[in-house]
Amino acid sequence: MDYKVISKGLLDTIKKLALFCIGLYTLFLIKSVIIYIAIAGVIALIAYPLKSYLKRRFNFSNNSALLAVVVLFLLILTAFLSLFIPLIIQEARDLSLINMDEFKSNINLTFDSLNQSTLKYGLDLSSLNLGDVILNKINNAPKIFKSIINTVGSYSVGVFSVCFIAFFFIKESELIGDFFISVLPIENEKEIKSSITKIKKLLSRYFIGLSIQILIVFILYLVSLMVIGVGNPLVIAFLCAILNLIPYVGPLIGLILMYVLALTDNINMDFQNEFIPLIIKISVAYGITQFIDNNFSQPIIFSKSVNSHPLEIFLVIFTFGVLFGIIGMIIAVPLYTVIKVILKEFYPNNPVVKALTENL
Repeated sequence: MDYKVISKGLLDTIKKLALFCIGLYTLFLIKSVIIYIAIAGVIALIAYPLKSYLKRRFNFSNNSALLAVVVLFLLILTAFLSLFIPLIIQEARDLSLINMDEFKSNINLTFDSLNQSTLKYGLDLSSLNLGDVILNKINNAPKIFKSIINTVGSYSVGVFSVCFIAFFFIKESELIGDFFISVLPIENEKEIKSSITKIKKLLSRYFIGLSIQILIVFILYLVSLMVIGVGNPLVIAFLCAILNLIPYVGPLIGLILMYVLALTDNINMDFQNEFIPLIIKISVAYGITQFIDNNFSQPIIFSKSVNSHPLEIFLVIFTFGVLFGIIGMIIAVPLYTVIKVILKEFYPNNPVVKALTENL
């Protein structure tokens, strides 16, 4: 037995393991930078088709198209901040002024009455402590809104960083491809170039489709809440539309948020005779919106943007959710798209790859 060979192999393994651990720890230390780069990349992918359209349709120069796109994004950001931040601050202020003792008494009386009604049918709701659940949500709501404001303020440097990085991603989009070509094996240059081109195209379509989906959900929620008469419909509709980014779980969180904000906005109305009907109306509006989104806008937009079957997308999101939680559900579709493109370029004759990528 050659102990020198064994010891050398063991040392090499230890070195590789140590380097791997150092790499993971380094990534953990710069996780904020990685997040900034990822967000900037998404913005650049959304902006890329618009920049190309301006150059192709109106003969804009690269710098002119870049300037137009940047101005458009800055206008959208400014409109968002000027519209929603004051409304969120006002909502937090209103929540802090609630007379919790009076409100608690009103809720407990209502649920006691409801429980008396359900007891006739052998259903005891007292163990659910529904009143305490709602009160806890109300108590936490001001803290949530305040934390949102504090987060926006504390991440102002991050917002600037994202804008700065996104500017250069949009301006020099070709440099990203050149970087990957320079660090990866030269013999695969053709496949790498083709993969980068397809990934850029598909992800651009995906994130544009995602933006359209959020806009559709936002409009549906906004119209519904305005018809119902809920206060601050813009804030509620926007927050619930953003939560819709989290597949399956996000819409349920959005529904709870609707209930809580509608309750706090109508704190003085009779809980049983006025607020319960309001809750029913919100539930119906939510159900209609989710039905339209789940059966029309989401399957069409997702399947068309990344050329994948709706069932395939569902299984991918479900699998990533089980493995990596909410973050996995959010990144599932774009990451799966990247993997499919790479597999098709490097293993085009594999039967499994052929079956999965026949529409790419």
